Amino acid sequence: MARRSGPVAWGAASGERRAASGEFDLAAQASDIVLAPRIWSESRRGRDSVTMTVIAADGRPACGFRRASTMRRVDIIIAVRVKLDSGADRYFLTWGDLGPNRPWPGDIERAVLKSSPRWALGGTAVDARVCDSLQAASGERYFYENLTSMQYQMPRPASRTFLAWAGAMTAAVLRGEQLHYLGRPDNPDDIPAAGARFGFTLECYEHDGTLVSSYPLDELTAQDAQQLLGDEDIDRVMCLGHPVSGPALTAIIAERPITADETAHQYVLSPWADPGYRTPRGYYPPPP
Repeated sequence: MARRSGPVAWGAASGERRAASGEFDLAAQASDIVLAPRIWSESRRGRDSVTMTVIAADGRPACGFRRASTMRRVDIIIAVRVKLDSGADRYFLTWGDLGPNRPWPGDIERAVLKSSPRWALGGTAVDARVCDSLQAASGERYFYENLTSMQYQMPRPASRTFLAWAGAMTAAVLRGEQLHYLGRPDNPDDIPAAGARFGFTLECYEHDGTLVSSYPLDELTAQDAQQLLGDEDIDRVMCLGHPVSGPALTAIIAERPITADETAHQYVLSPWADPGYRTPRGYYPPPP
Protein backbone atom coordinates (compact mmCIF):
# COMPACT_ATOMS: atom_id res chain seq x y z
CA MET A 1 0.00 0.00 0.00
CA ALA A 2 1.45 3.38 -0.98
CA ARG A 3 1.84 5.85 1.83
CA ARG A 4 0.20 9.22 1.66
CA SER A 5 0.22 12.03 4.16
CA GLY A 6 -3.49 12.83 3.93
CA PRO A 7 -6.80 11.03 4.35
CA VAL A 8 -7.77 8.90 1.36
CA ALA A 9 -10.41 6.48 0.15
CA TRP A 10 -9.77 3.94 -2.56
CA GLY A 11 -11.93 3.46 -5.65
CA ALA A 12 -13.27 0.06 -6.68
CA ALA A 13 -11.94 -0.98 -10.08
CA SER A 14 -9.74 1.94 -11.09
CA GLY A 15 -7.80 2.13 -7.83
CA GLU A 16 -8.25 5.90 -7.81
CA ARG A 17 -7.66 7.66 -4.53
CA ARG A 18 -9.96 10.40 -3.34
CA ALA A 19 -9.65 12.81 -0.47
CA ALA A 20 -11.75 11.73 2.50
CA SER A 21 -12.84 13.73 5.50
CA GLY A 22 -11.59 13.04 9.01
CA GLU A 23 -8.17 12.58 10.51
CA PHE A 24 -6.12 9.69 9.19
CA ASP A 25 -2.49 8.94 8.55
CA LEU A 26 -1.55 6.24 6.07
CA ALA A 27 2.04 6.51 7.23
CA ALA A 28 1.30 3.88 9.89
CA GLN A 29 3.55 0.90 9.86
CA ALA A 30 2.29 -2.13 7.94
CA SER A 31 2.36 -4.13 11.15
CA ASP A 32 -0.04 -1.64 12.75
CA ILE A 33 -2.95 -2.31 10.39
CA VAL A 34 -5.00 -5.37 9.44
CA LEU A 35 -7.58 -5.96 6.75
CA ALA A 36 -10.97 -6.95 8.15
CA PRO A 37 -13.38 -8.28 5.52
CA ARG A 38 -17.10 -8.45 6.10
CA ILE A 39 -18.91 -11.71 5.31
CA TRP A 40 -18.55 -13.35 1.92
CA SER A 41 -19.48 -16.47 0.04
CA GLU A 42 -18.29 -17.73 -3.32
CA SER A 43 -19.50 -15.86 -6.38
CA ARG A 44 -20.34 -17.51 -9.67
CA ARG A 45 -19.61 -14.41 -11.66
CA GLY A 46 -16.40 -13.13 -10.11
CA ARG A 47 -17.41 -9.53 -10.82
CA ASP A 48 -18.55 -8.48 -7.36
CA SER A 49 -16.66 -6.04 -5.20
CA VAL A 50 -15.50 -6.60 -1.65
CA THR A 51 -15.62 -3.86 0.93
CA MET A 52 -12.51 -4.02 3.13
CA THR A 53 -11.87 -1.95 6.21
CA VAL A 54 -8.40 -1.01 7.39
CA ILE A 55 -8.31 -1.12 11.19
CA ALA A 56 -5.55 0.55 13.11
CA ALA A 57 -3.74 -1.23 15.92
CA ASP A 58 -5.87 0.59 18.51
CA GLY A 59 -9.05 -0.81 16.95
CA ARG A 60 -10.25 2.39 15.27
CA PRO A 61 -11.47 2.16 11.65
CA ALA A 62 -8.79 3.81 9.54
CA CYS A 63 -9.91 3.73 5.93
CA GLY A 64 -11.87 1.67 3.46
CA PHE A 65 -11.35 0.54 -0.09
CA ARG A 66 -13.01 -1.76 -2.59
CA ARG A 67 -11.37 -4.19 -4.95
CA ALA A 68 -12.55 -6.62 -7.59
CA SER A 69 -12.97 -10.06 -6.07
CA THR A 70 -14.47 -13.51 -6.52
CA MET A 71 -16.26 -13.09 -3.18
CA ARG A 72 -19.62 -11.51 -2.34
CA ARG A 73 -21.56 -10.51 0.74
CA VAL A 74 -23.99 -12.91 2.38
CA ASP A 75 -27.60 -11.81 1.95
CA ILE A 76 -30.32 -11.51 4.61
CA ILE A 77 -32.04 -14.70 3.44
CA ILE A 78 -29.68 -17.32 2.10
CA ALA A 79 -29.89 -20.77 0.52
CA VAL A 80 -27.72 -23.63 1.73
CA ARG A 81 -27.07 -26.62 -0.52
CA VAL A 82 -26.61 -29.97 1.24
CA LYS A 83 -24.83 -32.72 -0.67
CA LEU A 84 -25.94 -36.30 0.07
CA ASP A 85 -23.81 -39.43 -0.06
CA SER A 86 -25.75 -40.42 -3.18
CA GLY A 87 -24.63 -37.24 -4.95
CA ALA A 88 -28.12 -35.67 -4.80
CA ASP A 89 -28.64 -32.13 -3.53
CA ARG A 90 -31.09 -30.84 -0.96
CA TYR A 91 -31.67 -27.19 -0.07
CA PHE A 92 -32.55 -25.09 2.96
CA LEU A 93 -33.39 -21.42 3.38
CA THR A 94 -32.17 -19.69 6.51
CA TRP A 95 -31.06 -16.31 7.85
CA GLY A 96 -27.70 -14.86 6.83
CA ASP A 97 -26.49 -11.28 7.34
CA LEU A 98 -28.99 -9.68 9.72
CA GLY A 99 -26.82 -6.94 11.15
CA PRO A 100 -24.03 -6.48 13.70
CA ASN A 101 -23.61 -10.14 14.70
CA ARG A 102 -22.87 -11.45 11.23
CA PRO A 103 -22.23 -15.21 11.23
CA TRP A 104 -19.36 -16.61 9.20
CA PRO A 105 -20.67 -18.73 6.27
CA GLY A 106 -18.59 -21.70 7.40
CA ASP A 107 -20.30 -21.64 10.80
CA ILE A 108 -23.71 -21.69 9.11
CA GLU A 109 -22.65 -24.59 6.91
CA ARG A 110 -21.40 -26.63 9.88
CA ALA A 111 -24.61 -25.95 11.81
CA VAL A 112 -26.76 -27.09 8.87
CA LEU A 113 -24.67 -30.22 8.38
CA LYS A 114 -24.84 -31.10 12.07
CA SER A 115 -28.63 -30.76 12.18
CA SER A 116 -29.25 -32.57 8.86
CA PRO A 117 -30.18 -35.96 10.43
CA ARG A 118 -33.37 -34.33 11.75
CA TRP A 119 -34.73 -34.03 8.21
CA ALA A 120 -36.02 -36.60 5.73
CA LEU A 121 -33.38 -35.87 3.12
CA GLY A 122 -33.41 -39.30 1.50
CA GLY A 123 -29.76 -39.94 2.31
CA THR A 124 -26.85 -38.98 4.53
CA ALA A 125 -25.60 -35.40 4.30
CA VAL A 126 -21.85 -35.19 3.66
CA ASP A 127 -21.36 -31.50 2.84
CA ALA A 128 -23.11 -28.13 3.11
CA ARG A 129 -22.37 -24.90 1.24
CA VAL A 130 -23.92 -21.43 1.27
CA CYS A 131 -25.21 -20.74 -2.25
CA ASP A 132 -24.23 -17.72 -4.31
CA SER A 133 -27.86 -16.62 -4.58
CA LEU A 134 -31.39 -17.78 -3.89
CA GLN A 135 -31.73 -18.65 -7.56
CA ALA A 136 -29.74 -21.83 -6.93
CA ALA A 137 -32.63 -23.15 -4.82
CA SER A 138 -35.54 -21.52 -6.65
CA GLY A 139 -36.52 -24.70 -8.47
CA GLU A 140 -37.02 -26.72 -5.28
CA ARG A 141 -40.44 -28.04 -4.35
CA TYR A 142 -41.28 -25.73 -1.42
CA PHE A 143 -39.02 -22.77 -2.21
CA TYR A 144 -41.67 -20.07 -2.58
CA GLU A 145 -43.75 -21.22 0.40
CA ASN A 146 -40.73 -20.99 2.69
CA LEU A 147 -39.43 -17.74 1.22
CA THR A 148 -42.81 -16.06 1.71
CA SER A 149 -43.06 -17.38 5.26
CA MET A 150 -39.63 -15.98 6.14
CA GLN A 151 -40.44 -12.58 4.64
CA TYR A 152 -43.57 -12.31 6.78
CA GLN A 153 -41.60 -13.41 9.85
CA MET A 154 -38.99 -10.64 9.59
CA PRO A 155 -39.81 -7.31 11.26
CA ARG A 156 -39.03 -4.05 9.52
CA PRO A 157 -35.31 -3.21 9.85
CA ALA A 158 -36.24 0.28 11.11
CA SER A 159 -38.40 -1.11 13.91
CA ARG A 160 -37.30 -1.12 17.55
CA THR A 161 -37.54 -4.90 17.76
CA PHE A 162 -35.36 -5.68 14.76
CA LEU A 163 -31.96 -5.83 16.47
CA ALA A 164 -33.19 -8.12 19.25
CA TRP A 165 -34.97 -10.32 16.71
CA ALA A 166 -31.88 -10.41 14.47
CA GLY A 167 -29.66 -11.48 17.36
CA ALA A 168 -32.06 -14.25 18.33
CA MET A 169 -32.30 -15.52 14.76
CA THR A 170 -28.53 -15.53 14.25
CA ALA A 171 -28.02 -17.50 17.46
CA ALA A 172 -30.74 -19.95 16.42
CA VAL A 173 -29.15 -20.51 12.99
CA LEU A 174 -25.81 -21.32 14.59
CA ARG A 175 -27.60 -23.88 16.79
CA GLY A 176 -28.96 -25.56 13.69
CA GLU A 177 -32.43 -24.05 14.05
CA GLN A 178 -34.45 -21.70 11.82
CA LEU A 179 -33.76 -23.98 8.85
CA HIS A 180 -36.50 -24.08 6.24
CA TYR A 181 -36.25 -27.35 4.33
CA LEU A 182 -37.32 -27.06 0.70
CA GLY A 183 -38.31 -30.71 0.37
CA ARG A 184 -37.35 -33.64 -1.77
CA PRO A 185 -37.89 -33.27 -5.51
CA ASP A 186 -41.09 -34.65 -6.96
CA ASN A 187 -39.96 -37.63 -9.02
CA PRO A 188 -42.19 -38.16 -12.09
CA ASP A 189 -40.78 -41.67 -12.43
CA ASP A 190 -41.86 -42.61 -8.91
CA ILE A 191 -44.29 -45.49 -9.49
CA PRO A 192 -46.51 -47.12 -6.85
CA ALA A 193 -45.00 -50.05 -4.99
CA ALA A 194 -46.05 -53.39 -6.45
CA GLY A 195 -48.37 -55.32 -4.18
CA ALA A 196 -49.06 -52.41 -1.81
CA ARG A 197 -52.48 -52.79 -0.16
CA PHE A 198 -55.25 -50.31 0.56
CA GLY A 199 -58.23 -50.62 2.87
CA PHE A 200 -60.53 -49.11 5.48
CA THR A 201 -61.18 -49.53 9.17
CA LEU A 202 -64.21 -48.42 11.15
CA GLU A 203 -63.02 -46.60 14.27
CA CYS A 204 -65.21 -46.20 17.35
CA TYR A 205 -64.61 -43.19 19.64
CA GLU A 206 -65.92 -41.88 22.90
CA HIS A 207 -67.44 -38.41 22.65
CA ASP A 208 -64.27 -37.01 24.27
CA GLY A 209 -62.17 -38.37 21.39
CA THR A 210 -60.85 -41.52 23.08
CA LEU A 211 -60.47 -44.44 20.68
CA VAL A 212 -62.50 -47.41 21.93
CA SER A 213 -62.04 -49.96 19.16
CA SER A 214 -61.44 -50.39 15.44
CA TYR A 215 -62.83 -52.91 13.00
CA PRO A 216 -61.17 -53.95 9.72
CA LEU A 217 -63.43 -53.59 6.67
CA ASP A 218 -61.63 -56.03 4.38
CA GLU A 219 -64.13 -56.10 1.53
CA LEU A 220 -64.97 -52.39 1.40
CA THR A 221 -63.49 -50.85 -1.74
CA ALA A 222 -62.72 -47.19 -2.36
CA GLN A 223 -65.56 -47.05 -4.88
CA ASP A 224 -68.00 -48.53 -2.31
CA ALA A 225 -66.90 -45.99 0.28
CA GLN A 226 -67.22 -43.15 -2.22
CA GLN A 227 -70.79 -44.16 -2.96
CA LEU A 228 -71.69 -44.48 0.74
CA LEU A 229 -70.21 -41.07 1.56
CA GLY A 230 -71.59 -39.33 -1.54
CA ASP A 231 -68.19 -37.73 -2.19
CA GLU A 232 -67.27 -36.95 -5.81
CA ASP A 233 -63.53 -36.90 -5.02
CA ILE A 234 -62.25 -40.46 -4.63
CA ASP A 235 -58.76 -39.28 -3.64
CA ARG A 236 -60.27 -37.47 -0.66
CA VAL A 237 -62.16 -40.63 0.30
CA MET A 238 -58.90 -42.58 0.15
CA CYS A 239 -56.82 -40.11 2.18
CA LEU A 240 -59.02 -38.61 4.90
CA GLY A 241 -61.07 -40.01 7.74
CA HIS A 242 -64.83 -39.44 7.45
CA PRO A 243 -67.39 -39.42 10.28
CA VAL A 244 -70.22 -41.82 9.47
CA SER A 245 -73.67 -42.20 11.00
CA GLY A 246 -77.23 -43.12 10.10
CA PRO A 247 -77.76 -45.01 6.81
CA ALA A 248 -74.07 -44.91 5.87
CA LEU A 249 -73.03 -46.51 9.18
CA THR A 250 -75.82 -49.07 8.89
CA ALA A 251 -74.65 -50.04 5.39
CA ILE A 252 -71.03 -50.38 6.56
CA ILE A 253 -71.80 -52.72 9.48
CA ALA A 254 -74.41 -54.75 7.56
CA GLU A 255 -73.42 -58.43 7.42
CA ARG A 256 -70.41 -57.73 9.60
CA PRO A 257 -69.97 -58.74 13.27
CA ILE A 258 -70.04 -55.11 14.41
CA THR A 259 -72.47 -53.58 16.86
CA ALA A 260 -72.87 -49.81 16.72
CA ASP A 261 -74.33 -47.51 19.37
CA GLU A 262 -74.50 -43.98 18.01
CA THR A 263 -75.81 -42.65 21.32
CA ALA A 264 -72.68 -43.71 23.21
CA HIS A 265 -70.06 -43.48 20.47
CA GLN A 266 -68.97 -41.71 17.29
CA TYR A 267 -67.73 -43.60 14.23
CA VAL A 268 -65.12 -42.73 11.64
CA LEU A 269 -64.40 -44.48 8.36
CA SER A 270 -60.60 -44.36 8.22
CA PRO A 271 -58.46 -45.28 5.16
CA TRP A 272 -55.04 -46.92 5.36
CA ALA A 273 -52.41 -48.09 2.89
CA ASP A 274 -49.07 -49.85 2.78
CA PRO A 275 -45.99 -47.66 2.13
CA GLY A 276 -45.71 -46.84 -1.57
CA TYR A 277 -49.42 -47.06 -2.35
CA ARG A 278 -50.74 -44.20 -4.46
CA THR A 279 -54.26 -42.90 -5.08
CA PRO A 280 -55.40 -42.20 -8.67
CA ARG A 281 -54.02 -38.66 -8.46
CA GLY A 282 -50.76 -39.74 -6.84
CA TYR A 283 -51.50 -39.03 -3.18
CA TYR A 284 -50.25 -41.18 -0.30
CA PRO A 285 -52.98 -42.45 2.09
CA PRO A 286 -52.09 -42.70 5.78
CA PRO A 287 -50.23 -45.82 6.97
CA PRO A 288 -52.10 -48.55 8.82
